[in-house]
Amino acid sequence: MVAYYLNDVEDHSILLQHFKSLFYGQCSSYSDGFENYELPATDKLFKKLKILVSTQVVEVSLDIDFEQGFTEPAPIDAIVQCLGRINRYTKRSPTKVRIFSKQSHSYNIYDADLTDKSLKVLSSLPNPLGEEDLNQAADRVYGKDYSCDNKVEYEEGLNYNRLKKFKKFLIAGTDSATSLSSTGSK
Repeated sequence: MVAYYLNDVEDHSILLQHFKSLFYGQCSSYSDGFENYELPATDKLFKKLKILVSTQVVEVSLDIDFEQGFTEPAPIDAIVQCLGRINRYTKRSPTKVRIFSKQSHSYNIYDADLTDKSLKVLSSLPNPLGEEDLNQAADRVYGKDYSCDNKVEYEEGLNYNRLKKFKKFLIAGTDSATSLSSTGSK
């Protein structure tokens, strides 16, 4: 299966409709109904698909193995998540992943300088890439320290009230998990 990662939901929908017109019944989207299925059923559906069009939501939510991937530009950590879904179990020989040099829309969801730096570092790496290559690339992009803005954003996220009280309010299989996610901070 081939994965297409897009940074924008609208662009995702446009590409999905295009592929559906070409490959009826052989392509879908993670946000196109997969969330309604139990994981075993999802695995069965994935095996029938040729193309999956997704935003980055698939990077952190599914244990899936794509044969090939295409992604819009993003910071190194997002690209590493994408790469981790391509040939995930190393059952095939290394494959190329295409990272577009420009995104299809003008609005940047990622910091443009960080994305550009990530693309430059990635383009300087040898092929095929290994995990250590990607770790070193992330170090080259981010350096040893956060920038002032990144550090503030990190600390705000780390001290986010719902995250700090996660264990107190989230109990798997109970209504408290639902109420936390639907009512905001407690």
